[in-house]
Amino acid sequence: MPFVFQFDALSILFVFLVLLGVLPNLFYSRGYLPHIARKAHYRIHYWGFALSMLGVVTAANGLTFLLFWELMSLTSWQLILTEPEEEGTIPAARFYFFMTHFGFVFLLLFFLIATDGNLEMDFAQMRSVVEHFAYPSLLFFLLILGFLSKAGAVPLHVWLPYAHPAAPSPISALMSGVMLKVAIYGMFRFFLQVLHPWPLEWGILVLVIGALSSLVGVLYALSEHDIKALLANHSIENIGIILIGFGMGMIFDTLGLGILSSFAFIAALFHTFNHMSFKSLLFMGAGSVLHETHTKNIEAYGGLMKAMPITAWTFLLASVSISALPPTNGFLSEWMIFQSLLSSNTITNMSLKLAIPFAIFALALTGGLAIACFVKAYGITFLGLHRSANAKHAKEVNALMRLGMLAMAGVVLSLMLFAPAYIRLFDRALVALGSVPAYDAIFPFITALKNRLKVMLHTSPILPERSF
Repeated sequence: MPFVFQFDALSILFVFLVLLGVLPNLFYSRGYLPHIARKAHYRIHYWGFALSMLGVVTAANGLTFLLFWELMSLTSWQLILTEPEEEGTIPAARFYFFMTHFGFVFLLLFFLIATDGNLEMDFAQMRSVVEHFAYPSLLFFLLILGFLSKAGAVPLHVWLPYAHPAAPSPISALMSGVMLKVAIYGMFRFFLQVLHPWPLEWGILVLVIGALSSLVGVLYALSEHDIKALLANHSIENIGIILIGFGMGMIFDTLGLGILSSFAFIAALFHTFNHMSFKSLLFMGAGSVLHETHTKNIEAYGGLMKAMPITAWTFLLASVSISALPPTNGFLSEWMIFQSLLSSNTITNMSLKLAIPFAIFALALTGGLAIACFVKAYGITFLGLHRSANAKHAKEVNALMRLGMLAMAGVVLSLMLFAPAYIRLFDRALVALGSVPAYDAIFPFITALKNRLKVMLHTSPILPERSF
């Protein structure tokens, strides 16, 4: 009988990511619940959504993966429909339903080809089937279309600015913070375990898609006045940044640069965790402001810092982090991605000579525009004078919502303060999939210190017992 679930290093890593995103959200969601009319509908689909994401990242074969992937899509679609009386909710849910099943069709085709029709085949066996398939590039495009339509990368990003503003704020935090990362999990799982090795052109295409997504997302965000649509567009931007790291990992792997490949993949995983943390916190903060002012228009806010200090300070932490300002966790992962791009200076391939400078330009410009966007968003929302009567009479949200935001702020801080520990987890997950270990190369001083301590412990003289 085939295994239904697996708990290898990559699955456990993404179970950890899902739990980090869901557990603080549980408190926030419970505090938000009194303001939702269809409470039973919300609760049922909320738990179905959380469990389905865990099911996807622990699935051991194609059938289980597709089952939980579809459950994740259907429950999130129903959660968007939690408040159907709100203007724009039903069209947004309809569009999301179409886009998510558009991607599902391509994933289904991939699994049917990669398993020879036996969907109960595990992922390791799929690799032997794929090795003998005559058109591997077809499988690559099926995976790209399937996963990037869910992740929200260009040109399949169009659903994000519609679905996120329509969903309740706790669901926006889960969809943007966690669900998009489940698609990134799929890319790591099937590229490294099933499609490896790959041609150079695949990595270049992923790199270019990532660079375009980062630019398009931040440019759309700058023009937004709907706070939740603004944050949704920044999800497009950050998925693009993750794909830049992933693409560089693929490129270095093709060129036989094992440590650089692992470094780039680690950077992509690090930014995956970072985006989960600060984007979840931003959507929680936006939901709290919306909860008190009853509008998504940031031009109607102003002066909320005194009335909502917890929301203001946690939103500030997340804003600084998503803007990649040092020493935040967002800065650390984007710096690693920059380093992976700059480490390509010895490559002579002409295609890479064009694609990598474009990615460097896109990432640098994205960083500057993100700072400008969040200076605007934070300043207009929390500083200055009140711009509406609702903003003037706003007060801090209830204790459970505050607890959810503070817990997620703790996740953001942990990713900054304990970055080496997280990077070790990422390195181990990649090594389990066949990548070259890179932790010692990233932190040589830590390795040297440990080795010196071991030598000291083994060579220290045994002290004589004290005689009494």
